[in-house]
Amino acid sequence: MSSPVGTDALSVLLMLADGRMPAGGHAHSGGLEEAVSGRAHDEQSLTGYLQGRLATSGAMEAALAVAAWTIGRQTPVGSFLLLAQEAAARVPSPAQRAASSAQGRALCRAAGQIWPGASCEVLDALSRDVPEGLLLPVAGGAIAAALGMNAYQVATWSLYGTVTAPAWAATRLLGMAPYAVCRSIAALNGEICRMAQQASRTGHGRALDFAEDLPAGGAPLSEIGAEAHSIWEVRMFAS
Repeated sequence: MSSPVGTDALSVLLMLADGRMPAGGHAHSGGLEEAVSGRAHDEQSLTGYLQGRLATSGAMEAALAVAAWTIGRQTPVGSFLLLAQEAAARVPSPAQRAASSAQGRALCRAAGQIWPGASCEVLDALSRDVPEGLLLPVAGGAIAAALGMNAYQVATWSLYGTVTAPAWAATRLLGMAPYAVCRSIAALNGEICRMAQQASRTGHGRALDFAEDLPAGGAPLSEIGAEAHSIWEVRMFAS
C-alpha cells in the first residue's frame, strides 16, 4: 500500500490531530488531572510537564505508531499481534493501558465511520489479530497506513496528541487562557519535529523483528499517578 506525501495525506493528518474528531481524546487529560495537585500549576510548569511527556511516553508511542504503520502497509500479510504485545509490555500501569485501549477502540470506530472504504481492510485485520482492542498508537499507526499517510506524518500525529490532550485539559483544570495553552504547545514545535524525524526511521521498512528494539522509556511518577487517579471518586477526566 503506497503512502503518498501530498494534500490528501496532509488533510488526513490534520483531521486525526483535531481534538474535535470523535475519537474520545477530549475525555482524557494525559495524566494532567492528577498532576495538577503539585507538578503542573501554571504555564511554565505545564510546558515542563508536556516536555516530560514527549521525552517518555511520547517517544515510545511515536515509534509504536510508525511500527504499526509499517505493518499496516503490508496488510493482510502482516500481523498486529506481536506489536500489540510489545506495546502493552511498555505500559506497566493497568489504568494507562485501559485508557489507551479505550482511545484506540474509539479511533477505530471513528475511522470506520469516516473512511469506511479506505480503512476497512486494516480494521478487519485489527479485529482479527487483536479482538480485545489495541493501544492508541498502534491503532492510529495502522489506520494511518490505510489512509495514505507517511511515516513522518504518523509520528507527528502521535507526538502532537501526546501534548495537546493535557495542554487543552489545562484550560479546564487550571483555568488557563487558550493563548497560554497555545504558547506551551508552540514552544514544543521544534522538539516535536525533531522527534518525529527520529521516530519515522524506527522500524521503517523492516519486518516484525524490529518490535523488541522499539524504545521503552518509562515515567514511573506518571504511572503511579495514573493508578491513583483511577480510583478517585470524583474526577473530570477518564485519565
